[in-house]
Amino acid sequence: MGLLLHRRQIAQLQRRINQKGKSLIPLAMCFHRGWAKVEPGLAEGKKNYDKRESLRKKDHQRDMQRAMRRGR
Repeated sequence: MGLLLHRRQIAQLQRRINQKGKSLIPLAMCFHRGWAKVEPGLAEGKKNYDKRESLRKKDHQRDMQRAMRRGR
């Protein structure tokens, strides 16, 4: 787990975050005597085709739930 980062490491993370679609997220977090240790991770957002697929699955699940409720 990383608590302290060197200036170069922080600059490298900032460069990567400034790229389109990248985000810095905490992968793990621990608390010890009032201090928080955070393990940072770099993540990419979903692409448009992934979002459409997720919405399609969600709609399908919702339709199945409605059909199950109507069938009772």
